[in-house]
Amino acid sequence: MRTGASCAFDVAGAEAGNPVHDHLEALGAAEAADLPITIHAGEGFGASSIRQAIEDGGAGRIGHGTRLLEDEALLAQVRDAGIALEICLTSNVQTRVAASHADHPVRHYYDEGLTICLCTDNRLMSGVTLTEEYEHAQHDLGFTWDDLVRVARMGFESAYAPDDVKAALLAEFDRDVAGV
Repeated sequence: MRTGASCAFDVAGAEAGNPVHDHLEALGAAEAADLPITIHAGEGFGASSIRQAIEDGGAGRIGHGTRLLEDEALLAQVRDAGIALEICLTSNVQTRVAASHADHPVRHYYDEGLTICLCTDNRLMSGVTLTEEYEHAQHDLGFTWDDLVRVARMGFESAYAPDDVKAALLAEFDRDVAGV
């Protein structure tokens, strides 16, 4: 595992008034340093912000992506490219991009074969734990145990880590799940 070095670059914060185009110099520096890029998009603005994050910003991961549902062609592009969505159920309800946990489009994304990872966004601001996000996915969105295990594996599979580190983490995860 790399130590003492950056492993990725993340553009986060308010989407309103901060388009990807305003960050192209920084994104270019990250790309030149061979850093994978995550851009938060599709929460404050529509699906067009996700398209900009991918096409202009080179994002390999999208923070939120909640409004991806508005563009089925882009959804297929995200799925086919294996771009991971960092799904923050509680944060998306708090920002009112989803009316409730049960109304969140993550179930649709999962059923469509997208790579999704459940996340907390900002745990201190949202007041939620990752365990609670998994509970919302189960109770409010009908994810089964097997679905949730698959979602957790997707998190490891799409991590910005060297392949040997991911393989070791997945092996440990699989052992732990088998023991439950």
